Amino acid sequence: MKQRVEKLRGNSNFTKLWIGQSISMFGAQITFFAFPLVAAMSLQASSMELGIMMAAQFLPSLLFGLIAGVWVDQWPKRPILIWTNLGRVLVLVFIPILYYSDTLMVWHLYLFGFALGAFTLFFDVAYMSYLPTVVPREQLIEGNSKFEMSSSVAAIGGPSLAGAMVDLLTAPFAMVAEAFSLLVSAFFVWKLPADQKSVRNISGGKRVWSEIQEGLKMVFDQDVLRTLILSSGFINLCTTIYMPVYILYLTKELGVSVATFGFITALGGGGSLFGAVVARRVSIKIGIGRTIQVTVFVTAVSLAMVAIPKGISSLDILIFMFAAFLSSFASTVRNVQQISLRLGITPSHLQGRVNATFRFVIFGMIPAGSFLGGAMGGWIGPRLTLVLAGAGAFIVFVFLFLSHLGSVHDLESEANKTVSG
Repeated sequence: MKQRVEKLRGNSNFTKLWIGQSISMFGAQITFFAFPLVAAMSLQASSMELGIMMAAQFLPSLLFGLIAGVWVDQWPKRPILIWTNLGRVLVLVFIPILYYSDTLMVWHLYLFGFALGAFTLFFDVAYMSYLPTVVPREQLIEGNSKFEMSSSVAAIGGPSLAGAMVDLLTAPFAMVAEAFSLLVSAFFVWKLPADQKSVRNISGGKRVWSEIQEGLKMVFDQDVLRTLILSSGFINLCTTIYMPVYILYLTKELGVSVATFGFITALGGGGSLFGAVVARRVSIKIGIGRTIQVTVFVTAVSLAMVAIPKGISSLDILIFMFAAFLSSFASTVRNVQQISLRLGITPSHLQGRVNATFRFVIFGMIPAGSFLGGAMGGWIGPRLTLVLAGAGAFIVFVFLFLSHLGSVHDLESEANKTVSG
């Protein structure tokens, strides 16, 4: 069955959400760049203190990830989006105020990082759950492609903008730029129509745990969602094992210069942008499920490919560039498909809990993969670790190939099967 080609032209509500989020993405790149610099350069933090600060930003996902889904499903989404944006603005504005009053300390950044992570957690879960109320199901792939495109452009241009702002304004004051971008995002969300979902009271009859269980049951009893969360979790584990070893292997073991490494990374951003542009066309051509399968295979190949070069000849650098482009391209195309599929087949009253469950599992793999990658790199060496990360991704491909995901062609027919089932 051929997937209908739908366009988002004329959807003013989506345009408002897209513009607001695109501006916010550039602001997020500034904070991603400037936040550790505040600790390292302005406060002379140690590597251990930097590690704690970065971990604090992921801790809310592990502590509150599943509960966030319950609360998002309980309340209308639009106010959550507005207030979490304003909460992040307040946190970011406090940093330069404390810095210029000579009272900013490293432990403040732990608290600010934790607060930013908590607000971002609730924003992301609510945003994912709100998107299907703005974008019709048959246009979800195009909508997610546009968001991935904005994310890719921000990833390419954001670091340069962030570097210029840090150099011009200093790291603490540069954070005000994201605060402003979040205000803009909040304004555009405020201009959107309120979702009509009534507030549910779960404090009496149904306990929070039973609500969490309902979300878990939806994810792990529904065949497509179960396949998506298992494959997404293990792919994320493989890539987080890969990343710290990849950096050390290129820069320390092979001696790739910082400038060359930066160029390789930028090419990866180009792969993401290209993937966002063609994601919808690919899914129309071969189907959503088959696209996810193929992109996981491409990811496995690109991860293992990095272990081929043993030097830094021109051919070796070309292999690194091609692998970076392929990996980012495949990751973006896959994310567009699986997020759209997840949103398209999940009932509206379970969107928050399903999205929170996915975030809990996927983000939970980040500290586990980083620790495992560091341990494996020291035990068996970086090169073999990269090969094993690629092998792990290939195992995920085999799992997906043996599943029925390849038969999923378009969102509408799969959503109808889910409802009728």
